[in-house]
Amino acid sequence: MNIFKLSWRKAALSMVVAGATAVSLSTYATPKPPGLLSKQGGKVTVELPEQALFGKSQNVKINYGKLRSGRFFVDLPGDVSFEAVRDVEYNFGGGKSAWVGRVNGDSKSRVVLGRSGKAMAGTFAVGDKLFKLEPRANGSHVLSQVKTTDPAPELDPIPVADVAGTADLSAETAVAADGGSTIDVLVAYTPKIASIYGAAGAEALVIQAVAEANQAYANSGVAARLNLVKAVLTDYVESSSMNTDLS
Repeated sequence: MNIFKLSWRKAALSMVVAGATAVSLSTYATPKPPGLLSKQGGKVTVELPEQALFGKSQNVKINYGKLRSGRFFVDLPGDVSFEAVRDVEYNFGGGKSAWVGRVNGDSKSRVVLGRSGKAMAGTFAVGDKLFKLEPRANGSHVLSQVKTTDPAPELDPIPVADVAGTADLSAETAVAADGGSTIDVLVAYTPKIASIYGAAGAEALVIQAVAEANQAYANSGVAARLNLVKAVLTDYVESSSMNTDLS
């Protein structure tokens, strides 16, 4: 009888301790704060980004207030989550800005965002994966994992006569020769682009592309920078030939 009472007391004590532990964990666990992107339910019905992977797209809502912070959480398709930290931010006025950063603890990653009003475009390069955020003309945003393509194969160099005889073509010399020039850029987009992304969306894509180019220059030690003067709508209608469009 005494053995039974002792065993019962031990079991009751174990239950109390387990219950107290469970209460402690549920009370003091810190939930992850809302991130920059909130997944929206429903099927994606808008046009997907080029080279989007099947089943790797979702509608998202932008929590613009997160951009005021130097860091925020990001949740991407395929259960990819991380904290993004800001390296530099550019404010162009009129609700237009660019945010450039990386995954916390991963210097090889890349997060580049462009914003114009309530439209945002972005790229997230994480490991061997690439994700694109694109605005749509109806005010929505779609987030997709896209294919990563290898660079174009290198061609044989074209022989060029060295007329000087002592030309120094080292990369260091080329960078040193550039004193940090600024290249003004005017970007024109067509009615077709505006019909897909909206005017603000097209500007967000341009801002994001310029910011990404400047970041690539910085990573390569190139002192030159692009300066976006303006993005404008043109009445040009694209043909099906790139050669025609560029001529």
